[in-house]
Amino acid sequence: DDFHALNAELERYDSQLCQRSQVVVANKIDILEEGHRLTALQTFCQKHQLPFLSISAITGQGVPELVQMMTQLVFPPDV
Repeated sequence: DDFHALNAELERYDSQLCQRSQVVVANKIDILEEGHRLTALQTFCQKHQLPFLSISAITGQGVPELVQMMTQLVFPPDV
């Protein structure tokens, strides 16, 4: 599938990239016509314990949550 192909490409480019945290983001949900594809992606992410967000860059839906998640990944809170 596309996810595994993308990770294989990252591995070939730089194996260190595959060791980093990943977030799966579905964009353009404002024009989504096939809801089953989004559901399948959510299920895949749950099965593989991957963080998942759906956003619309044009409407801003989900973008604040994405910014917050990325901020926490890049700048984890002090323990």
